[in-house]
This record gives sequence, C-alpha cells and structure tokens, in this order.
Amino acid sequence: MNLNKILSGMNKSVLIRMPSNYPNIEGGDVDILTEDIKYLEKYLKKNLSKNYILKKRLGQRGNIHFDIYKDDKIFIIKFDVSDSVNKLYPEYNIPADYTKKVILNANKNLFGINVPKIDDELSLRWLEYDKYKKERPDKIKHLHYIEKNKNVKFEKFKKIIF
Repeated sequence: MNLNKILSGMNKSVLIRMPSNYPNIEGGDVDILTEDIKYLEKYLKKNLSKNYILKKRLGQRGNIHFDIYKDDKIFIIKFDVSDSVNKLYPEYNIPADYTKKVILNANKNLFGINVPKIDDELSLRWLEYDKYKKERPDKIKHLHYIEKNKNVKFEKFKKIIF
C-alpha cells in the first residue's frame, strides 16, 4: 500500500502535525482535518489495495479513527480524523470558521500532501500541547516545534473560563 499516494490525493483535507519520521509511519497514526468525513471514508476505501481493509471507530473527542489492516489482522496505520478544530478543543475560544480556514489555506509539502500554513500548524500544535501538557509529557514535542519557528507569529487561542 502506498500511504503517500493516499495522503497526497486527499481533497478538502490536511494532514496536521506531520510526523517527524514521515514517510516511515506504518504502525503509527496521522491526524487529519477534513471538511467531509464521509467523503474521506469513501476515498480511503476506494484507494486501498484489495488485501487491505478499513475499520471505523469513534474517538474520544468526537473524532473518527480509520484503522487500516492488511489481511484483516496486521495493523498498518490509524487515521485520526476530525471535521472540527472546535470539537477537538472545545475549551478554547476558536472561531467557528477556523477549520475551513486551515483547510482552504493549506499548502502542499515536499511529499505533495496538503498541510496547514505554518502559522496554522503552530496554532494547532500549541492547542495540542496546552490541552495535554499535564497528562501527556510527550506533547512537549509540539512546544519544541514551536520554539524552532520562533519568528513565526501565530494565534494562541484563549481558554474559555466556565
């Protein structure tokens, strides 16, 4: 299965928080922001080789996991898919049209995959770090990525106080 071919052919979607070990990502997961989850599911099913299957399950944050298996038993990769940044981070004050903005402003990277503009990528990484920094120390990688791009201005969404 050619993961790069699948990822580079996705329309109305972006790969967020590009894994640093890409393209060697089998056995891991990738995060995808999309305008249309049903369209993406059909696209994935259509583009899998015949000995691969797609299993769908609900994630914890209203997102969908599409797990790809070879021969119904060998895990290949998980696509962690959401159609709303607001659903992923409901405790932050994020504009309702932010998801659409990220997707519309995306660029193709060196692999031909749609990825967010750098300022959007930094905002998304900051949200992931800020939300999970206490329970997931490994999320420090997002802060390190932000620090490597210290000259780029990006939006740090504020937490909503209830």
